[in-house]
Amino acid sequence: MFAINGLFLSQRQSGIQRFARQLVLSLDKICSKGEFVLVCPFDAKKMDLCNIETISYGKHSGIKWEQKECSKYLKKTKLVGINLLNTMPYSCPGIICIHDIAYAMHKEFFNSLRGKLSAKYHQIFYKRAIKSSFPIFTVSEFSKNEILSKYQKANPNNIYVLGNGWNHIVNVDERKSNIIEKYNLPKNEYFYTLGNIAANKNTKYVYELAKRNPNYTFVVSGAISKSSKQIFEHVDNVIELGYVLDEDIKALMLNAKAFIFPSIYEGFGIPPLEALSLNTKIIISNTSCLPEIFKSSAIYIDPYDYDVDLNALLDTKTFGREEVLKKYTWEACASKFYQIVMNYSNKE
Repeated sequence: MFAINGLFLSQRQSGIQRFARQLVLSLDKICSKGEFVLVCPFDAKKMDLCNIETISYGKHSGIKWEQKECSKYLKKTKLVGINLLNTMPYSCPGIICIHDIAYAMHKEFFNSLRGKLSAKYHQIFYKRAIKSSFPIFTVSEFSKNEILSKYQKANPNNIYVLGNGWNHIVNVDERKSNIIEKYNLPKNEYFYTLGNIAANKNTKYVYELAKRNPNYTFVVSGAISKSSKQIFEHVDNVIELGYVLDEDIKALMLNAKAFIFPSIYEGFGIPPLEALSLNTKIIISNTSCLPEIFKSSAIYIDPYDYDVDLNALLDTKTFGREEVLKKYTWEACASKFYQIVMNYSNKE
């Protein structure tokens, strides 16, 4: 039996939390009762699961819960932990998913004190994971190669690529959203960008693009924290929404002229995959894992070149959308994960 670290259920949902949630939901449909438990802090939001038992354990939350009480639970039960959010209980290493190693490869993104501490914290767990014999998961061949280039003692045969999925968006009801009406957005005439306002997301690109294209509206959404906030000069044709709900995201994607994802560094990139599934044009960076994932289904930009002809970009022919959507589903992700974990269990 394995114990899934349920810390993600007490956190606000962003990319890696969505990955964890959707993987567990899909895993629950194919596993047998008794193979997995989901151990969570007291403040976790519950999931509707059939085959995976949910256990609330301990009185703390956040990092303290993960390092103290999740660790205590694993020692008490002698279960192997499964950790889906880049970190794990240090005293009980187990199976881990390392989504990317931006903390190690792009230190310039983490210049603040909080950023430097976060980078150091994550690198401690990466080194711990590399030294262990447990399987390591990641989400793209790009990220796997980054891990191997940084940690040369890592065993390439012990690092497995899962990918991500898009099909959660099908169950989101955009009719519950009034965000288009609330902001009086011109349907099919605005460009939409989604992502935490952090350095690697390169939100600056959208502002620069907006200044050069005053005839278009640009909509930006994503959580802004004190540690990640960037100060941009005011641009009249940029609408900043902050954190929005899934129904708002779907509505914004469906009604956008195109979805822009100018990120400099990604482990995978779920938002453009969501937009692609909704048949919205995607304009994405030609960096990191993105060409690997989206191939010819996307329109590519240099994330450092602001002087682009938007109309010419939109005329770019793309193809292969169905192949991308067929390859990256939560069912495929969970099926591969389950097979690898069960094989590991049998070897033990």
